[in-house]
Amino acid sequence: MRISFSIILLFFWSFSNSQISMLVKELPSEKYKYYVPDNDEATNYEYQYPGHLVEITISNTSDKSVSFPIDTASYAMPFTDNIELYYNSKPNIISKGDRYNVLGAYAFIYQKGIFKDFDAGNDPFYEEEQLVEIQKIENTRLQKIHEWKEAKKITDELFATYNWYMMTHMVTILPHDKITYKLYFNPFLKKMSEYSDRLYYDQLDSKIPYNVTFRLILNKNLYQFLTLEDKKKYPDLFIGTISSNSLIFK
Repeated sequence: MRISFSIILLFFWSFSNSQISMLVKELPSEKYKYYVPDNDEATNYEYQYPGHLVEITISNTSDKSVSFPIDTASYAMPFTDNIELYYNSKPNIISKGDRYNVLGAYAFIYQKGIFKDFDAGNDPFYEEEQLVEIQKIENTRLQKIHEWKEAKKITDELFATYNWYMMTHMVTILPHDKITYKLYFNPFLKKMSEYSDRLYYDQLDSKIPYNVTFRLILNKNLYQFLTLEDKKKYPDLFIGTISSNSLIFK
């Protein structure tokens, strides 16, 4: 799949919310075990707080192609329900956006009408060999970004990180077409790998139902991390927020 965007001499395609839609449905629980991340902590939490397998479908019912970056490996966790604050200043931009899956569908959770923010757990104690492995993983990540930065002649580290992350996750949905993917959703612990950050929704009560709406946040501030050549290559970028139906989990 491919993607595109427009700026200054180019122009933005205009899409209404009814033309680009997101449908999320929960799949039978017996099918989701395969999707639980392969690490001890995620597996242990799964026994205490069973997660969910959800299927996300994004449809383009317009007569024009539309492109945008999307991370289908996992969901993202919102820090505020004020959409206007996302990507509008450095304090609101996570430096390692790829590690936090910020191009994924954000899971906005409300319990008793109150928005639930996320929190990050402290790193556990690591043995020396584990610290070496963690650094090795990070070095590989940084090397990829460095090579991308050099190839595209980008000088800013944050710009290079997001440019690499966005351009390697660009998709294009053709007119009257759709994309569908599945992911494991567990708000009580998001831990993608053995050495990734431990993220969870702060003060979420497991005994009370909660509402979840998934949103793709693709505002114009996000596209500040694309070069002019990127925008020329992808002139049909979607700008806006795509919201799903609301799900109730118990």
